[in-house]
Amino acid sequence: MVLFVDIPKVAIVVNYDLPKEAEEYVHRIGRTGRVGHSGIAISFYEESEDSGLAPALVGLLKNANQEVPDFLEGTADAGLGGLDNGFSSIDTRGKVI
Repeated sequence: MVLFVDIPKVAIVVNYDLPKEAEEYVHRIGRTGRVGHSGIAISFYEESEDSGLAPALVGLLKNANQEVPDFLEGTADAGLGGLDNGFSSIDTRGKVI
């Protein structure tokens, strides 16, 4: 069981190990964005352990208008990863495609 404590005004979150699911990643980094505050999320990425999360991370970063590292986009584009359930999504609400 993972327990999350809601601490106000968290400025930096460091992920030493990435979760296996994108939803948990969003939950972890969201610790820096409480009540209109912004912050920094730093994540250590190990391709042999985390490549399954690569496509979802690329989508999340692009949706948030964040820089996507070349190595991460390359891993996702090469099909070296994939979500456990085989599904992913991108929120395009309010965007002109």
